[in-house]
Amino acid sequence: MNTRAWIAFLDESGVSLLPQIRRTYSPRERSSLLRHRPYWKRASLAGALGCH
Repeated sequence: MNTRAWIAFLDESGVSLLPQIRRTYSPRERSSLLRHRPYWKRASLAGALGCH
């Protein structure tokens, strides 16, 4: 059987550009102040894979 069909796999995702893990090198009894920009940047990603 000769078919001209395509199979496509699509995926879409969104990620935040701020760090998830924050580590500081301050002494244990003293907490350090972590500063970030006041806005959140996000990136949207999409991908596709096709097989003929």
